[in-house]
Amino acid sequence: LFLNDYGILDNRYNRFNMYLDQIRDLQERGAPFDAIGLQSHLGASRVDPEYFKYVVETLHHESGGVPIWITEFDWNQKGVVSDPDDSINAKQIEDFYRIMFSLPEIEGIVMWGFKK
Repeated sequence: LFLNDYGILDNRYNRFNMYLDQIRDLQERGAPFDAIGLQSHLGASRVDPEYFKYVVETLHHESGGVPIWITEFDWNQKGVVSDPDDSINAKQIEDFYRIMFSLPEIEGIVMWGFKK
């Protein structure tokens, strides 16, 4: 069973701390879950390796070592970024995969959408 939510990795709408509180509350109540899922629908903002690393490491530590999966990963510039040859799209995907595969806390990645 995964605890899976959106907007955590990029702290959209300040959801990161809410998710931490939810994890702590569920664990205190004895609710079983096997992994933490981070839906990762990233928009026109750039991949931020240092912040993403902080989020993953903090979630892993605060959850007592529960495995983390990236779920529903895509980067979509949604027409906001001029990228006629998809070079920016390719760079964002490469940067995201590099940081996530470098983190031992990440057990897997599910790609959601490949093209914009």
